[in-house]
Amino acid sequence: MHLFGLFDAFLTGLRVVASPVIRLMLMQILADAPYQFNHRTLPEPQYDFIVVGAGAAGSILAARLAETDARVLLLEAGGPAPPETSVPGLMPLTLGADVDYHIKLNTPPHLQQGFQDNSSFLNIGRTMGGGTTINAMIYCRCHKLDFDSWANQGNPGWDFESVLPYFKKSERYTGIVNPNTEKYHGRDGPISVGPVSFNSTATEAFLKAGRELGYDVVEEVAPTRSGFVLQLNTIGAGVRQSTAERFLRPNVRKSNLFVLTRAPVTKILFDKNKRAIGVEFFSNKKHRQVRARKEVILAAGAVFSPQILMLSGVGPARHLQEMGIKVLHKLEGVGRNYQDHAAIYNLPFAVTDGVTNSIFDFLSPKNLVDYIKQKSGPWARPFGVESPSYVKLGDGPLDWPDVSVPLMNTARSNLGLIVAVSDGDDLSLETFDRLLGPLKGRDTIAFVPMLLRPKSRGRVTLKSTSPFVQPNVDPGFLSHPDDEELLIRAIRFSFSIANTNAMKAIGAKWLSKPLRGCEQHPDTSKSYWRCFTRQLVSSFYHPSSTCKMAPSSDPMAVVSPELKVHGLKSLRVVDASIMPQIVSGNTAAPTFMIAEKAADLIKRDWGYPVYPPS
Repeated sequence: MHLFGLFDAFLTGLRVVASPVIRLMLMQILADAPYQFNHRTLPEPQYDFIVVGAGAAGSILAARLAETDARVLLLEAGGPAPPETSVPGLMPLTLGADVDYHIKLNTPPHLQQGFQDNSSFLNIGRTMGGGTTINAMIYCRCHKLDFDSWANQGNPGWDFESVLPYFKKSERYTGIVNPNTEKYHGRDGPISVGPVSFNSTATEAFLKAGRELGYDVVEEVAPTRSGFVLQLNTIGAGVRQSTAERFLRPNVRKSNLFVLTRAPVTKILFDKNKRAIGVEFFSNKKHRQVRARKEVILAAGAVFSPQILMLSGVGPARHLQEMGIKVLHKLEGVGRNYQDHAAIYNLPFAVTDGVTNSIFDFLSPKNLVDYIKQKSGPWARPFGVESPSYVKLGDGPLDWPDVSVPLMNTARSNLGLIVAVSDGDDLSLETFDRLLGPLKGRDTIAFVPMLLRPKSRGRVTLKSTSPFVQPNVDPGFLSHPDDEELLIRAIRFSFSIANTNAMKAIGAKWLSKPLRGCEQHPDTSKSYWRCFTRQLVSSFYHPSSTCKMAPSSDPMAVVSPELKVHGLKSLRVVDASIMPQIVSGNTAAPTFMIAEKAADLIKRDWGYPVYPPS
């Protein structure tokens, strides 16, 4: 069988056959299997607050608002999380499954020719907890200057010192505290955060390579972190820490909090004064409406929050008119300013057998028993990224990294099927063979060169007036020439890591064949890497910035520093879409912070007590 076909059959088989078995087993052995939130009972006709989306931000926000006596309704388009999502090592089974929107990106013809149909996918959680239920569980505070920059763009209260307490509020740090960074950790929050329980030989070599290149090994929470990093994860006692599980589950019996799943919101309802008075949603095969006494809060993420706004008549006037939607309120920035961490997932290197985590570790009966009894072993660890690096390769402040090169440290030994490297259900057959075929039967690692602060901008637009049709997502990859140049530098930096003595000691070796269409360029030359980059640039699954937080004088502004939608009443957006510019790292932890801060903003506005985070 063709190598790609074997990969596809293997992963499909796991999803179709193993998944139900795993679900039955996990329901019996996991005390922390995801709570099966009610998805049948219809809500009351009116609530104080309606939160749209139970993802990274919405779950936190709803739980915090329910700390008051306000009645809170949380509407989630997806269903309850299946039990396998609780197991860190089973993360690959969620990608492309029912709990993933798996949105096909709309890229120009000269890009992504290495993928099937010239396009890769964007994985977004479609279940309770959203992305925190399907992601790689990476906890990254990002850089102090990210937030200081937000404040400097006219958003007071969003500088690093002001948002730090809200990072700490949600965190329960479980690792050994370094006295130099102790003040940056939270100890009493709902979400357990700590280092991985085991570092492979490849990871140790990666950190040594960083030192060999002159970089420090630093802590992830350091406010100006630059160097090679031991990763932190949102895993507690061997179980994934999704926001739904850690914030909603403890509060699910509160009489003032109602959670309705499988209830996608189709539009926001407004009165004649442009005040949001409720939402329309779809549940049990019917369109229904529910009213909000105080506010409607969109927390549907950087793709679906702008879609809901546009379907409600709020957005770029020309686009809405072209779609036949009556313009309620013109806001040109809705769906604009899209940013993501453009990345190359596919820089695989063969290494000596036994230095990486193998899929056969997961198939070992002993390791399964260890997980059942002790929540330890490979099943209790993330399947993929184990250690990132943050470096400065472009222009600008020297202590503000613009590139990350994580180590993907999971191979499928002997089969040569590399989950974390291949993104295999996206790559074309030819690309898969040329990039990964020479690695068949070898243990493998990969580097993932990634832009932390891209200059390119994309856009989310409507494909249809139906709320059940996914919108167009044009990520804008490499639309700014500086991004292409910097990504090529990041690829070359990856090879600098591979060529260190530390990595050579574990046998790191590039074996891939030149990509089809790039053969005319000298191997590993700049012109070759330019061709390679254009074929394989893809998303690191961090969409952001499509409802930009900025003063109303900014033509792209959508929300104020209080996260209120400009020109409308009783409507806010609270998710990664409000970021003025994308943070220089994974977006989950900053989204937790946004939700924590938003909860206090809303409470203050309505006269509820606010207890300042320590």
